[in-house]
Amino acid sequence: SDLGGLKCLQGLRGYAVLAVFVSHCPALKIGSGGLGVQYFILMSGFLAAMKYYDSGVSGLFRKRLRTYYPMHIFTLICSLILVFLGHHNSWNVKRFITLALNASLLQAYVPLGGVYFSFNAVSWYLSLTLFFAMITPAALRLLHRIKREKFVIIGLCLIQFLWLRFALMMPEKFQHWLVYVSPFVRSIDFFIGCLIFLSIRNSGVDERINYLFVPVVIYEIFSVVIAGTMNTNFSREFFSVSAWTIPNIILLTCILLNEGRDSLINKIFANKFIVYIGNISFEFFILHTLVLGVTGKLAGKLFSESYTFSVYAAALIFTIITADIFHKIQAKMKG
Repeated sequence: SDLGGLKCLQGLRGYAVLAVFVSHCPALKIGSGGLGVQYFILMSGFLAAMKYYDSGVSGLFRKRLRTYYPMHIFTLICSLILVFLGHHNSWNVKRFITLALNASLLQAYVPLGGVYFSFNAVSWYLSLTLFFAMITPAALRLLHRIKREKFVIIGLCLIQFLWLRFALMMPEKFQHWLVYVSPFVRSIDFFIGCLIFLSIRNSGVDERINYLFVPVVIYEIFSVVIAGTMNTNFSREFFSVSAWTIPNIILLTCILLNEGRDSLINKIFANKFIVYIGNISFEFFILHTLVLGVTGKLAGKLFSESYTFSVYAAALIFTIITADIFHKIQAKMKG
């Protein structure tokens, strides 16, 4: 794992990918997907900054390509098979362009839902993180000059909120992209993650932040339930970005502060099972929507019930098993 011995962060990654999985189970009505995605982006920024000061980030983009493409192409082929099996055979120029954008992981740059959520829908996030890998060297050369990281983080949170207000004035078909998908907009979260590392490295962390851990966790649990009751994707994503940025920064800082300590926070995030899920989180993330779709269709044909708790449980188990297999294959390919 690229998080090495940081078990609490790996555990957070595990919880984040489970939050995304749960959000894609419609019957559960839990709007936790945006929460999980934002944690992924914050951790990407933190990890990029940590690597910058440890071993450098040269070749990061190529490393990401080697990691992402085997799984991306495999899941894209699986998606195409499902499309043909579903008799959606009306292919035109627009559909082929969408396929080309998806295959080249450029779909997140196009502000059309039919493009950025095409085929294996979650692959838009790979498009996003490749953009982060591309800008990382220049971004960190700029950010490491900053002296008052905490004030810049507050400023970025304010900019993000003002941008959300601006997005509300845009045509509805572009709002979701402007708030949730655009690589340029989500770079704010990435920069915040970088600055969290720089702030801890340069100034340390006030231990009193631990007192905020329980209130923040309670707040986030209630907020994902509220988000699950919202009627549109845009409402959920607007809520997730506006309501969770500061709490997520606090929680991430608490977790980093308690890494390796004999504390409740360490026990919650460094337990073996959730760290294991964190270890396979990339494969889990890229596979889970396909598994949910196939499991739901099979259950619908066999039992006339497509999405029930038992179907979701089966999909979760199968996603873990397949993710573990592909994780081991990826490890052998790298080795």
